[in-house]
Amino acid sequence: MKKYLMRSGLHPLEYKTPGDLIARDFIGTNSGNMLYAYGIFRNLVSPDVTIESDEYVVSMSKVDDINTNYDGYIIALADAIRPDFMPTLKALTNVIRALKIPVYLIGMGVRADYGVAEADLHFEYDDIVRDFVAAVLEKSSVVGLRGDITAQYLNNLGFKQGEDHVVIGCPSMYAFGPQLKIRDLRADFSLQSSRFKTNISKSAPEKTMDYISNLHRDYAHVSYIPQEYDEFKLLYSGGSTSSINHYPSNIHDPAYASGEAQFFLNAPTWINEMKHADFSIGTRFHGNVAATLAGTPSVTIPIDARMQELVEFHGLPYVLPERLDENPSPEALLQELDMHAPERKQAANFANFITFLKKNGLEPAIEQDPKMTYADRLEQQANLYRAVASSEQISDVERRSRLAEGTTANLIKEKRLRAAIRHNQEKNQALTNENDKLHAQIEQLKKQLKTATENPDED
Repeated sequence: MKKYLMRSGLHPLEYKTPGDLIARDFIGTNSGNMLYAYGIFRNLVSPDVTIESDEYVVSMSKVDDINTNYDGYIIALADAIRPDFMPTLKALTNVIRALKIPVYLIGMGVRADYGVAEADLHFEYDDIVRDFVAAVLEKSSVVGLRGDITAQYLNNLGFKQGEDHVVIGCPSMYAFGPQLKIRDLRADFSLQSSRFKTNISKSAPEKTMDYISNLHRDYAHVSYIPQEYDEFKLLYSGGSTSSINHYPSNIHDPAYASGEAQFFLNAPTWINEMKHADFSIGTRFHGNVAATLAGTPSVTIPIDARMQELVEFHGLPYVLPERLDENPSPEALLQELDMHAPERKQAANFANFITFLKKNGLEPAIEQDPKMTYADRLEQQANLYRAVASSEQISDVERRSRLAEGTTANLIKEKRLRAAIRHNQEKNQALTNENDKLHAQIEQLKKQLKTATENPDED
């Protein structure tokens, strides 16, 4: 029996409630993170392999426990090559160098502008990234990257493509193996009667935000799928925590006003919900991956390099934000794009992913497309929380219940924070005491040196 530790906020089949999410951000600020952890889990878990979550804890204090109890550490990252992630990347590097077990990097991408000249791509934090990748390669055979732009960036840092790193795309796309089947639109398809899902990013151009917002105004059965932690709190409580022009930041904005918005606390529930949609559209890669895995047509709007390399690698149908400036109907977009393009890339991409896993000594559980995998059996036995409905759609009784749950969760969070503060205070005091002791020893040594200098030994 092998046991792996995986960088993630929770086990993919763990029962978590809204109160749990209020108490601890187990989605890593974005629920899309659950999907690639889910893809890795389904491909590796078996009767002989278990996978546990590290709950996003990166600490040298955990190294001995990891070395003792696990056979490998799986690290799956999104657009980790970005300024605000560098402290975490440095912390991960320190942990990796201290580990005595294999480390597997199954996905990492760069954050840059759409259309960036990747041949000249460099950042002020190149050395941090180089050190991290080198540390992983000391514990594995090859690292997996999200796309060609990231691959070229690592080439620029001196690593060799095909030897040190390979492009594998996003592991979320391999959750169900080598086959994808995207449904055709119904013969009687009509925008007014169809049910479709939207998603949007805070970094999207304002005109793109307006386009998505107008879909909620113009069509009857449109529901918004928010993904960020602050959006969850808005949907759950009705209280806004931020305000961004053109972005749905208020419970009365069109994306929320219908009461149809939903938030998901696990990947299976999210994917199953997307099976009931006619199509999905938006700027969130994983929002549209959930649709693709469900067999639902989707239109992705890539707004930066991290999305560009992924939609190109996986063949997801996409339009650039500039196309939306012309205000095309969703129906026009669905007609001009090839909804089945991902199907034609999936088998080769999956085979490449399996080769990558095997090169690192991992044993894939899905190599064909079996009717029932071990992960499926685990999923059937799992108790998973339902989709979280908007506060606009619930009764007063449920609203009061949410208020009470939120209060309890916040008290738990406050207790945890107080414990962390107390621990740090005790640690700081211990360091202060140790510093005082060393200072006293230094002063004593100075006195001894002075005495020895003033009274030298005579032969």
